[in-house]
Amino acid sequence: QTLKDVVFRRTDLGASEYPGEAVLRTCTTLMASELGWDEARQQREIEEVNKVFPSYPFYKEASFAASPVEGSVR
Repeated sequence: QTLKDVVFRRTDLGASEYPGEAVLRTCTTLMASELGWDEARQQREIEEVNKVFPSYPFYKEASFAASPVEGSVR
């Protein structure tokens, strides 16, 4: 029941690249309404996701979309 769990395990939001602050805020707001999170908890949840992105296995810098996939057909 964390934003990290939703972004990285239960949805595809974090599967390829950073979804953006607006998306994270929307998800956090929805979760907060269901789980009773206050503003401080919402901010902590977003911060926790932001800490993970640079080290997440599928995350790439802006060149992600430009990188050809080995063995892919064009």
